[in-house]
Amino acid sequence: MANASSTRRTFKNTSEVLREIFADSGNEDNSSEDDDFDIEDSDVEDNDDSDSDAPAVSERASSDDSDDNRPLADIARATSFRWTNASVTPAVFQFTDCPGINPDVLETLDDEPTALNYMSLFLHDDLVDIIVRETNRYAQQYIDSTVLKNDSRVRGWTPTNRCEMKLFFGLALLMGLIKKTDIEFYWSETDIFLTPAFSRFMTRNRFCTILKFLHFANNENKPTDKDDDRLYEIREVYDAITAAFASAYVPSKEVFIDEGMIRWFGRGFKTYLPSKRAKYGMKAYKVCDKSGYTFKFQLYVGHSEYSDLQHSVMHLMDGLLDYGRMLYMDNFYNSPELAFKLYKCKTHVVGTLRMTRKGVPKDLKDVKMKKR
Repeated sequence: MANASSTRRTFKNTSEVLREIFADSGNEDNSSEDDDFDIEDSDVEDNDDSDSDAPAVSERASSDDSDDNRPLADIARATSFRWTNASVTPAVFQFTDCPGINPDVLETLDDEPTALNYMSLFLHDDLVDIIVRETNRYAQQYIDSTVLKNDSRVRGWTPTNRCEMKLFFGLALLMGLIKKTDIEFYWSETDIFLTPAFSRFMTRNRFCTILKFLHFANNENKPTDKDDDRLYEIREVYDAITAAFASAYVPSKEVFIDEGMIRWFGRGFKTYLPSKRAKYGMKAYKVCDKSGYTFKFQLYVGHSEYSDLQHSVMHLMDGLLDYGRMLYMDNFYNSPELAFKLYKCKTHVVGTLRMTRKGVPKDLKDVKMKKR
């Protein structure tokens, strides 16, 4: 560690730090008197009275009030570090969060909650109202701009409502359990295809018309620039769903980040991952509890602000940092710089590491690991 008589630490610019990161490990005598980490952060003052129990301090704990409203990814982004030979014992953070179902959510449930009560936490009334509003809007836009045939189903269109939309989703879910080759067969009166539950709750024409006009956004607000939000058609619904998942349950100490596939064959940002069960579909980065609960997910839509993996991880972990959690992730995400950023936010990292990652010391790259 630095001598007590040392003056205030001199911060180096980014180019100097990068040169030292990638320098040969043989140049060790220049760093033997330094701390294990040299922090370069424009948002943190060099305070001699700061806490010295850990080599890195939580950004939330050390920043002023103006930093409280800044995204955690932005707060940690400015930090860089370099390797030295100094020995250090990293702090072991205590877990201080309260995992389980959010108490505020429990108060909204019945004394003996059913599966429908739990589903309503995610497919809640505000979300359904968004879909109802945009479906009715699109139906009216279509009717106003289209010359309808005399026998068109659309001529019988009337605005839908929350209750009917929930019924529509219920029948759509039931179709996933009762599989038929054509949607018309669900209303067939032939004995071999008869399923009277569908016609009891909604007519075939009404179901097909709602399906035709089902919408989640106003077409008149479609972005004109291809670099704008690629999820604009589902953005409001998507944000409502992700917010519901994040607010309903508090994950335990151990959390996991990985990518998953949502089976889908439509147009747009379709991804192919041969290692997944659903090889074609929409890729999503997810942070999950050890129980399997998805706390937050981020759809991969090609180049965006979340294309950077470190930014994606910090975004997914927003709301879980500074509680002493243990994050598990594979070598697709892991890097020394990311692990240090998470350590500053009182979050430990466990995972494999690619030796070609930026910031890995040259000596470590040359080490031959023993196989067990």
